[in-house]
Amino acid sequence: MQRLEGDPWIYNPDVTEKLGVGCTLVVLGSTEQVTALRNEAA
Repeated sequence: MQRLEGDPWIYNPDVTEKLGVGCTLVVLGSTEQVTALRNEAA
Protein backbone atom coordinates (compact mmCIF):
# COMPACT_ATOMS: atom_id res chain seq x y z
CA MET A 1 0.00 0.00 0.00
CA GLN A 2 1.20 3.49 -0.80
CA ARG A 3 -0.75 6.43 0.55
CA LEU A 4 0.41 8.98 -2.00
CA GLU A 5 2.86 8.85 -4.88
CA GLY A 6 6.35 9.23 -3.45
CA ASP A 7 5.37 7.98 0.02
CA PRO A 8 7.06 4.81 1.27
CA TRP A 9 5.32 1.51 0.55
CA ILE A 10 3.64 -0.26 3.48
CA TYR A 11 3.97 -4.03 3.17
CA ASN A 12 1.30 -6.17 4.83
CA PRO A 13 -0.65 -3.17 6.13
CA ASP A 14 -2.54 -3.60 9.39
CA VAL A 15 -6.29 -4.15 9.17
CA THR A 16 -6.75 -0.70 10.70
CA GLU A 17 -5.08 1.03 7.70
CA LYS A 18 -7.66 3.00 5.77
CA LEU A 19 -7.64 3.40 2.01
CA GLY A 20 -8.32 6.84 0.65
CA VAL A 21 -8.17 8.92 -2.48
CA GLY A 22 -4.72 8.66 -4.03
CA CYS A 23 -3.82 5.36 -2.32
CA THR A 24 -2.32 2.53 -4.35
CA LEU A 25 -3.04 -1.02 -3.28
CA VAL A 26 -1.38 -4.04 -4.90
CA VAL A 27 -3.61 -7.11 -4.67
CA LEU A 28 -2.52 -10.68 -5.36
CA GLY A 29 -5.13 -13.39 -5.58
CA SER A 30 -7.33 -15.44 -7.83
CA THR A 31 -9.84 -13.75 -10.10
CA GLU A 32 -12.58 -14.71 -7.67
CA GLN A 33 -10.72 -13.26 -4.68
CA VAL A 34 -9.99 -9.97 -6.45
CA THR A 35 -13.62 -9.73 -7.58
CA ALA A 36 -14.80 -10.31 -4.01
CA LEU A 37 -12.48 -7.56 -2.77
CA ARG A 38 -13.74 -5.14 -5.42
CA ASN A 39 -17.33 -5.93 -4.43
CA GLU A 40 -16.54 -5.28 -0.76
CA ALA A 41 -14.87 -1.96 -1.61
CA ALA A 42 -17.77 -0.73 -3.77
